[in-house]
Amino acid sequence: MKKFLSCFIIGFSILLASVCIYFACTFLRKNTDVQGAEMVASTDDAVSSKIFVGDGATYVFENGTISSGQAKYGGGVHVEKGGTFEFRGGKITKNEADSRGGGVYVDGGTFIMSGGEISGNNGATAGGGVYIDSGTFELSGGKIINNTDIFMGGGVYSLFSTFTMSGGEISGNGASWEGNGVVVEYGKFTLKGGTIKDVVYVTAGTFEYAGGSVTWIKLDASNPWTTFIISREPSTELNINYYNASGVTDLKIAKLEGISTMNLSKIKLTNSKHANAQLSIQTIDGERWIVMNIPSTALSDVPSENYDKKTEQASADEIKIFNGKKHKKYVNDYYVENKKTTIKNGKKSRL
Repeated sequence: MKKFLSCFIIGFSILLASVCIYFACTFLRKNTDVQGAEMVASTDDAVSSKIFVGDGATYVFENGTISSGQAKYGGGVHVEKGGTFEFRGGKITKNEADSRGGGVYVDGGTFIMSGGEISGNNGATAGGGVYIDSGTFELSGGKIINNTDIFMGGGVYSLFSTFTMSGGEISGNGASWEGNGVVVEYGKFTLKGGTIKDVVYVTAGTFEYAGGSVTWIKLDASNPWTTFIISREPSTELNINYYNASGVTDLKIAKLEGISTMNLSKIKLTNSKHANAQLSIQTIDGERWIVMNIPSTALSDVPSENYDKKTEQASADEIKIFNGKKHKKYVNDYYVENKKTTIKNGKKSRL
């Protein structure tokens, strides 16, 4: 009898959830694990997702575990345009996506996370923990930790979306190429609070710092759509890596909004070729910007092993490149004063 009642309750829950997808109601799940697909997708891409939230439906998850799902998009949860998924507690863990969004995939819908944990999920191309495409993600609590992706965005990948973080934690995530924490490609990511112990990588789009803490910010200077905004004085140091800036002598680092000035010692440029750059706050076309002036002698990168074979040679024991790394070859971009010295930019001299 007990077994019959248990099966009846599970079956009724699945039926109710499936009805919600068509009648735009709200489904609330408390204190139970997801045993099977709660909402059946209308496309093959999400048919194996543990939870599917369709247009007009709202799904609230307060406790329990969503695990062992595998789908092309959204191994654990798939949210369609017009759908809303609220994650208040519990775990989304050990799910896999053959493409995007190992834990949660949002395709034009809304994802609200105020608690719980998204961990141990894996994506094949982007967004090991969460992938948002043309949607909205509001993170105010909980943890996105220890997720992985083969390509980019181990924690969160945001594409053409609005991502706002006011609390919670993103840490310990991994990606084989870029952005183990958060990747922003077009759209906007606003950090108002919480902690990011991973890298925030902005390949295009806008990243606004308005509070909270972030370990590392990497920005693509070659993309005109990349914008970094500071709207609040940082409480801790911001480590910023601007790359693809070769040949640039004046670079707008960050736009100030809501504040007209700030303590520039809070900005630390981590790229070695920007070590001697000078920062200043300037008004450009009526807007306040932090501008980096790079000395022309500091523009070249540390040379690779693909050196010109005609260049002169020296022993690695005799020469150290200015950043402390040894290099076996004497390369024209770097000059030495004598055989036993630190290489530094200046007048060219023979070995």
